[in-house]
Amino acid sequence: MRIVFSAWSVEKLEGYYNYLHTLNPGAAARNHNKLLDGIERLVVQPLMGRVEPTLEHHPAGFRSLVIGKRYKAIYIVKQDNVYVVDIWDCRRDPARLVDELTDNLEWN
Repeated sequence: MRIVFSAWSVEKLEGYYNYLHTLNPGAAARNHNKLLDGIERLVVQPLMGRVEPTLEHHPAGFRSLVIGKRYKAIYIVKQDNVYVVDIWDCRRDPARLVDELTDNLEWN
């Protein structure tokens, strides 16, 4: 298995890092590393995340892995790849996740 990040998920990772860096650079680095370490676990167990409830009826088969208490990696498993399509801040309204992914989905 290998991890493939969408441009959107990279943008989100960078955005979370940059925002937190303005407040606390050390916390930004720890948070960023925690997110990447959590996602890296999917290489060994790609189905460890559950089917994402807000997207369970979407044919792409979105899964999510909660990382820490605040973030979810939204991903799709296809063949030998784990496609990370979004990094979601769980404090946001889940209904917006559907809209955001619809606007930014790179894999159908």
